[in-house]
Amino acid sequence: MDWPGIEAIKKRIIHGREQINISNPFRTIYYLAYWKRNPEVLWSLLAHLVSCNAGYQMSDLVRFRGFLVGVYCEGEYRSIPASQLPPQLSQGIIPTEINAIFALLETGNFLIFRDVYPQLEAYAFAKQFPEHSNALFNKLMDQEFRVDEFIITEWKRFFAEGWGANQSPSITTVRRQSFALIVNEQNQIEDRLVNDSANRYLKPFGAIIGPRRAIDIADSLNWTKLAFPIAESVDNPMPNLLLLYTVRDFLNIDKRIQTGRDLYFGLFEKDEITRNRLLAWITSAPRHHATRRDYNPGGFSIDPASLFPGGKKYSPPMLPFGSDKPAWPLTPAVPGSIFRHLHDEPIPLPVSIGTRYPSGVENLLGPVTPEQELVPAPLEDLDEIPF
Repeated sequence: MDWPGIEAIKKRIIHGREQINISNPFRTIYYLAYWKRNPEVLWSLLAHLVSCNAGYQMSDLVRFRGFLVGVYCEGEYRSIPASQLPPQLSQGIIPTEINAIFALLETGNFLIFRDVYPQLEAYAFAKQFPEHSNALFNKLMDQEFRVDEFIITEWKRFFAEGWGANQSPSITTVRRQSFALIVNEQNQIEDRLVNDSANRYLKPFGAIIGPRRAIDIADSLNWTKLAFPIAESVDNPMPNLLLLYTVRDFLNIDKRIQTGRDLYFGLFEKDEITRNRLLAWITSAPRHHATRRDYNPGGFSIDPASLFPGGKKYSPPMLPFGSDKPAWPLTPAVPGSIFRHLHDEPIPLPVSIGTRYPSGVENLLGPVTPEQELVPAPLEDLDEIPF
């Protein structure tokens, strides 16, 4: 392929970002496809797994919103008897709060993808056109991308130690780049979403309670639990086990960064057997639709009728099966309604990583020292969101 020119590549990246950054399933599918093409970018595989969880949680929230306001089922809008409400829902959580948590998840993932997609594509183009690698990475500073200088420097290092030296990046180099991207992504949402007192992203969904309150509610309900299916064996990819991780103190950026480091270690470095069984499930898993049915078809259904009675198996897809049209059923009376972001042009990053960590981030990029391990559990342990 001939060099198309830096401006042509820039336009291609902008177009691709607009096409993909419209829903959780589209982002999640992209992360996995990118990792398959660039397996040395292990962060993209981690992003895929975490993004899967965001989709599962959003599906859970839609399900529980259905408990409160009803669901569109079999051609009609049906209410669910109050007697079937889970205890915590009957004790006062309201649809506005569920909507705000949903919007928090969607917006956080939207902001991270908007920032990282140009970086990933610039790296892929640099592998194709190594003589233009510096120009590609420097282009990330343009107004349309506004990528933090810290991560641009790390991409240049990663490329130079790998393909720039005509070799695959070492395990240490891959780990450092993964951790650098974890630091970068959490900085993306720190002041623009998680700790934004002006609530510039969640309204109207979070206008009443704001992002901090949405996070407090999720924490108080023990909702911040991540699940990673593990295959029965390398030869049998059907999942028979979950690795569970509970996110603690989401309001603290350093704790969120440590969460990423813990997940990286527990999923990819702790032992080869776990990693291989995880990869067996990932590479054989059905296309991500943001429903728990994707990893546990025996325990979940995409049929709203499963809500009646009991409702322990319904997990609505964010991307309908057999369709590429994203569906955000925040308005259950209007099936297929689309969740729209309030900002086509996100708020500029208020604090750079260099400013946030003036003494440097080397301690965050070094060897893994996990604070919390993933806990094995049967698939049934996530039969429903733990409200």
